Amino acid sequence: MAKRFNAAAGLLALLLTVAACGSSQADKPADQILNEARKAANEASSVRITGDLSKGANKGKVSLLLTNSGDGKEEISSGGQTVSIVKVGDAVYAKGIPNQPSPGFQKLSAQDPAASKLVQAVNKKALLDQLLNPQQKFTKAGTGKIGDQDVVKLKPQQGQSMFYIADDSEDPYPMKIESKAPQGGLTITFSEWDAGAKVKAPATAGN
Repeated sequence: MAKRFNAAAGLLALLLTVAACGSSQADKPADQILNEARKAANEASSVRITGDLSKGANKGKVSLLLTNSGDGKEEISSGGQTVSIVKVGDAVYAKGIPNQPSPGFQKLSAQDPAASKLVQAVNKKALLDQLLNPQQKFTKAGTGKIGDQDVVKLKPQQGQSMFYIADDSEDPYPMKIESKAPQGGLTITFSEWDAGAKVKAPATAGN
């Protein structure tokens, strides 16, 4: 189980290294589009993120619900194992990590080393700052659609990624990130921006 946990943590590390209608964003410079997307994302009360990830032979899925309050939850599935983390206030609840005494959610200390790598992913600002790295430089790569939403496509000057930003000056949220690399890749989808989502503590084992 520890090996599968490490694979899931590796997928999370890959995620962390990628490092309505309104008027159009498409005529603005690429860096301005990304800066406005980052600002809108940080100000949104909450966001849901889903992703498909691969690293070498490992493939997995990630699902996160992040809030500005610091509460959040994530679920990472890889190699037949699912690791779930829920953070509410100062309490952390974990399921699927190694050496747990029972299969249900266990309440952990926020500083528990077994969960620390996964807990950092429910920090909304930290995760978005890494995904929407302000140090990256971008060029515009055209426009498109995701569902009914018009998007502007931005390509980093380094790497093989594509960022899709809502073509909406009122709500210029990130919609999707695609990234390819020799040893892996990912597709991240953002939804339910600023929905005011609340995270509830799960029932723990034995309760």
